[in-house]
Amino acid sequence: MVQEVLRQVTWLDEVVSAGHWRTRDDDDVDLVLERSDGAVVAIEVKAGDHVDGRQVAPMRKLRDRLGSAFLAGIAFHLGRVGYELEDRIHSLPVERLWVMQ
Repeated sequence: MVQEVLRQVTWLDEVVSAGHWRTRDDDDVDLVLERSDGAVVAIEVKAGDHVDGRQVAPMRKLRDRLGSAFLAGIAFHLGRVGYELEDRIHSLPVERLWVMQ
């Protein structure tokens, strides 16, 4: 899944760096994409059919730490419906990587 996102990022016209974010407290975000201007999109991959607030707590910490540089967080899941979890953090079905709805 992360490899698919990285493949699709190469289609962008601008350079995007990719990495992983982990704190000393073992909070981590699976994939962090950063543009040259410092804007960030965070991505998590979850095996269930939905995502709840507890599962995006590390992404929330990253958002709060980066402030306005945090453009969005996306938690991909195996369910069928996408929804907003909270400010700038969304949950999307993994199939959205290939199919636009």
